[in-house]
Amino acid sequence: MPIIDLTLPRDALPRPALETLARDLSQALLHCDIARDNPRAEGMNWVYIHTLAAEDIVVGGQATGGRPRYRIEVTLMAGAMSEPHRQEIAALMTAAVMRAEGGALNPLNAARVWVLFHEVPDGHWAAGGRLYRLADVVRFVTGEPIPTATAVEAP
Repeated sequence: MPIIDLTLPRDALPRPALETLARDLSQALLHCDIARDNPRAEGMNWVYIHTLAAEDIVVGGQATGGRPRYRIEVTLMAGAMSEPHRQEIAALMTAAVMRAEGGALNPLNAARVWVLFHEVPDGHWAAGGRLYRLADVVRFVTGEPIPTATAVEAP
């Protein structure tokens, strides 16, 4: 159930390139064995695109101007991926941004792409009015039944 928040300057990328980038970022998360080529896992990846005016991105007290900066925040359940897996995903996502931009993948350009991973503690993720645990997501992705939870009605 990962969520990707992509923040970038408005008009940094044409809409078709931005849509391709969103798909590529989502695919980068599906790089692990259990999720690869799995429609159930694909349907659980959400990408939110946040655009800002270029002058609203400030580095070192100065509006950045020039080359755009990108922030990719990945929110996922704690324990869903290892450090080597996060490293691989960060590299894939950085490469996807450079492809979308048409820039060379070099250290200077790569430094304009930040990938941040936020882990939500197990049992702290809710959807559809119920809490889910990592084990529930694994069951769903692999096609096993998820135990039913008692729904709590809103007052």
